[in-house]
Amino acid sequence: DATLALQSLAALVNICAEREVDSLRDAAVNAGALRVAVRAINDHHKENMQVTEMACLLVRNLCCGKDENVLERRKQAASVGVIEATVTAMAKYEESPIAPNIIVALRLVVDRLPDQRQRATALGAKTDWVKPVTKEGGGYLLSFRGGFGTNRSSKPKTPPKIMQASTLGGIQEESGAPEA
Repeated sequence: DATLALQSLAALVNICAEREVDSLRDAAVNAGALRVAVRAINDHHKENMQVTEMACLLVRNLCCGKDENVLERRKQAASVGVIEATVTAMAKYEESPIAPNIIVALRLVVDRLPDQRQRATALGAKTDWVKPVTKEGGGYLLSFRGGFGTNRSSKPKTPPKIMQASTLGGIQEESGAPEA
C-alpha cells in the first residue's frame, strides 16, 4: 500500500533526521531500513513519485554522517541494492522535482567508495549523479548532512542550499536541530 509505505518511510526519515543520531542510523540499518527503502523504490517508482522520494530521503539520512560507521552503512546500502534502485528511479524521474533527492541519496552511497561509484556508473549513472560529496572528494554538498526530516515540525526552518523549496506532498528538507 503506497500510503502505508509513505507514512512508514516518513517516520523512519524523521527518526534518523538529526545531526547526532548516528547510533539510531546504525540501529535502523541493522534492523533492515535500507532494505525497506530499496523495496519501496522498486515496488512504487513506476506509479508513486512520493514514495520514491521518501525512500531516497531515508537512504540519505541513513548514509550521512561523520561517524566511524558511515562507510559501513554506505557499503550496506550498496549491498542491498540502493545503487540499482536509485539509478532505475532516475531513469524515470530525471526531469522531475524529486531528481535532486534521488541524486543526493546515490551520491552519499558512493561517496569515498570508488568501487561503488564505478558500479553506479556501469549501471548507467551519469557523472553528475555520483560526484563526491565530501571535502576530500572535492564535492560541494557539504551542508546537507544535518537535520533532514519531513515538514512535520511545528516551526518552519530554512531549507539547505540543495533544495530551496518543497517537492512533492509537502516533503521538505530541513537543516539544523529542531527548536525547543
